[in-house]
Amino acid sequence: MAVATVAATLIGVLGPYLREEIALTPAGLGILVAVFAVVSGTMAWPAGMLTDSIGGRLALVAVFVGSVLGLAMLAAARSYTWLVVAMIAAGLANSAVNPATNRVIANWVTPGSQGLVAGIKMAGVQLAVFAAGLGIPPAAEAFGWRLPLGVAVTAIAGTGVIGLFVLLDRSDVRGSEEASPSRFRWSSGLLALTMYSMLMSAGASAVLTYIPLYSVDALDSTPKVGGLAVALAGLLAIVGRLWLGRATERVARPMRFLALVGLVSLTSAALLVVAGDTGSSFFWLGTAGLGLSALSFIAAVTVALILSMPRDQVGGASGMMFVGFMIGYGGGPAAFGALVESSGYPAGWALVLVSFLVATLTAATASRAQESA
Repeated sequence: MAVATVAATLIGVLGPYLREEIALTPAGLGILVAVFAVVSGTMAWPAGMLTDSIGGRLALVAVFVGSVLGLAMLAAARSYTWLVVAMIAAGLANSAVNPATNRVIANWVTPGSQGLVAGIKMAGVQLAVFAAGLGIPPAAEAFGWRLPLGVAVTAIAGTGVIGLFVLLDRSDVRGSEEASPSRFRWSSGLLALTMYSMLMSAGASAVLTYIPLYSVDALDSTPKVGGLAVALAGLLAIVGRLWLGRATERVARPMRFLALVGLVSLTSAALLVVAGDTGSSFFWLGTAGLGLSALSFIAAVTVALILSMPRDQVGGASGMMFVGFMIGYGGGPAAFGALVESSGYPAGWALVLVSFLVATLTAATASRAQESA
């Protein structure tokens, strides 16, 4: 999960440096994230269906290969066009990672442990966020941004090779992955999870992408401080995803629990809005709260999906939910950047607050409908 998603985080962390070298604008930064998200979202459904056919292990082979290729192209990019191409390659790899890993969990992990394992695997995304936010800015200022990115690509490739040998050599403990999936079935619960994921990811990705630029442009801070904020949110999101994954498997009403997560995200984003500078306690409390909620919610959604879908349809359902997630993930930063250029940061933050508010209402409404049923 870390390998497949780190490209989108790196674009945000590298924003101040890319602005100097490639004349990257706030809107251009949002478009790059949108390209990553559109490609991932467009291909998530077929990738999920393919995963149900070939199994999670073979799908992960493609994820590792495509991710390393996209990151290598990002490190070598000399123009905005090549940045777009790199994000397309990374997005293709990312489209398969959630269906593949969910299928592996459904096939290998026994019930009762799936929530914890799903939390661990989703924490991988935030491990990448933490590493990118903490390590890249200081290294970029000392050596330029390409060298540390190239080192990261090499390390990821080596780790991926080791991981693939472990995956491909492991025996399947819950039966064959090659069984033909049954006909996919829709449900109101899956639609609610997809809508909730789209709204939450729109707000979360906008915050994660623009905190470094927001810190420099609006709060008179430095790229290092913005990167530290990203690292803090990512570190706490590791804890948040582990806890949310485990807790969701144990609560009686998962949708009500998701509504609470949305409310915490809304409150945390409001703290960032009222913070006057990066020295304010509101800024760091808001950043921490977003790490524990907005950047962690997907673990809870993933567990709810795995538990509610037949095992042979987890890949397809994951792909459908991931379509909504990536629509929000790409649309949030793109809309935020456009609003900042036309009306300033207050308009962008208003979009984030509305996204979290509607997500909270969506989950609360779905919870009431389930209780009535």
